[in-house]
Amino acid sequence: MIIMNFDKYGNTTSSYAHHLPVAYVSYKDTIQLKDYIMSNSTPTAKITFGGTIFDIHLSPALASFSSRGPAKYNGNIVKPDVTAPRVNILFAWPMEVGLFPSGLKTKTFNFASGTSMAAPYVSGIVALIMSMLKYENKRQWSIPEIQSALITTTNTFDLDGRPIFDKATFNDSANVLHRGAGQVNATNAMDLGLVYNIELDDYVAYLCGIFSNNNTEVRRFTKNNTQYCTRSISGEQLNYPSIGIPMTSSSTSTTISRTVTNVGGC
Repeated sequence: MIIMNFDKYGNTTSSYAHHLPVAYVSYKDTIQLKDYIMSNSTPTAKITFGGTIFDIHLSPALASFSSRGPAKYNGNIVKPDVTAPRVNILFAWPMEVGLFPSGLKTKTFNFASGTSMAAPYVSGIVALIMSMLKYENKRQWSIPEIQSALITTTNTFDLDGRPIFDKATFNDSANVLHRGAGQVNATNAMDLGLVYNIELDDYVAYLCGIFSNNNTEVRRFTKNNTQYCTRSISGEQLNYPSIGIPMTSSSTSTTISRTVTNVGGC
């Protein structure tokens, strides 16, 4: 059986366990197959399995689904922050693989895709950074500082030195609003000089800015019934590694500020 992509899935193909032999094809190949079928009265096809193929290009590339940007309701902060491996991830699986698993199994594996695959990958890098700082007897970075390290040390090019490809739009260069800063790089994140830190009060001021100083709405997020808005800032003024600036015809310039902390020892 051949499963053909819709246009919204672009070139992203998946690996799922089926009862029948299945081949997934990209949207680009789908168009070619449909043209061939429609133009031939007796279309024929043959599927051969060539084994697992490594070092596939374009890699990395931006998938057509799951947490693509831009985010519309975050107060001028560029989201997503980063991208991470999340398509056809091979991992341990606790039960029989297939559409109707019969129970728990051992020594089984499966493939899965989505943000749920990328999140543990990034969490692992965070754990590596914290472990490295402890091993080297250095000050533990705050969560915003670690987040900053991930955002400011990404890869924006693929293994061939070309801009990251967008599999949904077939664009040779994925838009920064879709992919964020780029793909996370664990080695770079553990060897940098400057980080951006954000204090709790800054986050509260950011929430106050989003909700126009509505204390009730802010308390929903802070879980603090005594929280009051004493200061508010717009999203672009939060000490965040990325900067999103709203521009209008009546406002052609703006001023923002950032504070960095040296963690490189220089």
